[in-house]
Amino acid sequence: MIARRQAWTVGVFLLAFAARVAYLFWAQPAFAGYYWDLSSSLLQTGTLALDGVRTTGFEPLYPLFLAGARFATGGSVFAVQLIQCAMASAAVLFFLAAVRSLSNERAAVIASVLFSVHPLLIRHSSDLSDSALTTTTLLAFVWAFVRIGG
Repeated sequence: MIARRQAWTVGVFLLAFAARVAYLFWAQPAFAGYYWDLSSSLLQTGTLALDGVRTTGFEPLYPLFLAGARFATGGSVFAVQLIQCAMASAAVLFFLAAVRSLSNERAAVIASVLFSVHPLLIRHSSDLSDSALTTTTLLAFVWAFVRIGG
């Protein structure tokens, strides 16, 4: 049973990741804007700033994620998009939370496969938007919450 669940976990991740990478190659979404500029500022000065002016108008988590991904990849936009696609392949967390809360592996597989191929989630996984990070963070919370039990 554990081996089958691990196989489903890997399969769900690969399905979600493949769908997101396929969209990335097909659509080639633009990856420039405020968030990219904020991550540049974080890398250069360690502050959230736009055109040299510090700002508190943005939640810092996504610019921090971008800055970390840029640092890890040497600033390659495509590599950052791939990392974001991998992070957005959170169907694994969805699957694990669904198995735990539903106690039905088949229902969890169906739900996570639908999550993996949901067009809007695929679209937002590779564009310059905090939607992918927000979705993944929310699913991580749900997974942790259902693990608490009782």
